[in-house]
Amino acid sequence: MKNLVNESKYQKIWQDLETKLKSLLDKTNDKFLPDMDYVKKWGYVLDETGSAPHNKVNFQGLPIDADSKNND
Repeated sequence: MKNLVNESKYQKIWQDLETKLKSLLDKTNDKFLPDMDYVKKWGYVLDETGSAPHNKVNFQGLPIDADSKNND
């Protein structure tokens, strides 16, 4: 895959998309925090590759249920 973001002919498209993203993030009060902030907030356990497994578990390895305070 070739990243086109640094090619001058795509700068206008990139800027338009960046503006739309910032507007949506502001509208939804999404701070777009660093990934580890969300890992800590929701109590995910990371595997040896630094990825969160598909099943939601907390730092104790227990499932996170829908009523859990960690699942907000």
